[in-house]
Amino acid sequence: MAQGIAIINYPDYEPQRWHGTLIYWLVLLGAFAINRWGAKILPAIEVVSMALHVIMFFLILIPTVVVTPDRHSAEYVFTTFLNFSGWDNDGIAWCIGLLTSSYVMVGADSVMHMSEEMKEPRKGIPRAMIGSLLINGPMGFAMLIALLFSMGDLADAVNSSTGFPIIEIFLHVTRGNVAAASAMTASIVISATLATVALMASASRTLWACARDDLPPFSGWLSHLHPTHHIPTNSMYCTLGVLVILGLLQIASTAAFNAYTSLAVVSLYLSYLMPILGMLYCRIFNPSLLEFGPWRLGPHMGMAINIAAVCYLIIACLFIMLPPTRPVTALNMNYAPVILGASIIFVTVYWFFKKDKFSARSEAARHEAEARAPQ
Repeated sequence: MAQGIAIINYPDYEPQRWHGTLIYWLVLLGAFAINRWGAKILPAIEVVSMALHVIMFFLILIPTVVVTPDRHSAEYVFTTFLNFSGWDNDGIAWCIGLLTSSYVMVGADSVMHMSEEMKEPRKGIPRAMIGSLLINGPMGFAMLIALLFSMGDLADAVNSSTGFPIIEIFLHVTRGNVAAASAMTASIVISATLATVALMASASRTLWACARDDLPPFSGWLSHLHPTHHIPTNSMYCTLGVLVILGLLQIASTAAFNAYTSLAVVSLYLSYLMPILGMLYCRIFNPSLLEFGPWRLGPHMGMAINIAAVCYLIIACLFIMLPPTRPVTALNMNYAPVILGASIIFVTVYWFFKKDKFSARSEAARHEAEARAPQ
């Protein structure tokens, strides 16, 4: 998106994939530096990030609603279905389009990965997860409706020379004012950059927690905590290294990078699906194993939400792995199923080498749950 800003300001600029990779690496290094050497100010950065998130939302929403030169009708917004995907079935095209909305909604559980650094995680984690949806859900819906009314010709947006339809919409909304469109786009870039700081913190803590339980290779090194700052520095270095390598995919192949994006959503959704299925199993067959915290919706509402979540996750995972457009070529093929299959094979083989440790820890967790369960 930063390249898109350059394109509308400098028409002679010819974007290259490696330019985007360098920008991506710069953002990663900034996020890593804050996590590594600015851990004490991380909470303050999160507060600033939240404040800017809300402020920038209104800085985009107000011009979109007020300044736009023309507006679509309510009939166009709520009843018109445009299918540019090449799929003959509009229902399939709509379901495949879940990737976009799914990608911005994943990660609500990231606060859970910071639970060991929270004072009251049993209360704070549910509050943060639900609060995130209660704040961002209405904001996202309001922005979506505003953009649909004000976006102009959808074909022009989809075929934008910047590669980002939202930038073309901003240009239309601001009546071709490049500076204003650049500022609106920059606000999204800033928000995404600040979010990267929290995402790196969450990912490194997840890796450290797994290493502490001796699950991944090189667990002894990955589980090391800095003696002074008490942060998982080695897990941070590993997280940074993996993300830097993934950035090379953008240079090598756009299709491979897009496959990684799809795989990220599918993997997260599968990680949500498994514990929800476990929750449903315990609710039905062994409720005594469940130990609820302060946050509870009750047996009926909780089960209904679990069932709805399972249905949605299964449907979303299936359609997200389909090619986004047709006819399918080597360039637009969705390779996420291939990578996911390879990952499952690797994890399965790795499990056989580590199954004794996995089984021992699972057994210990089961005994602990049974000991806490009411008699």
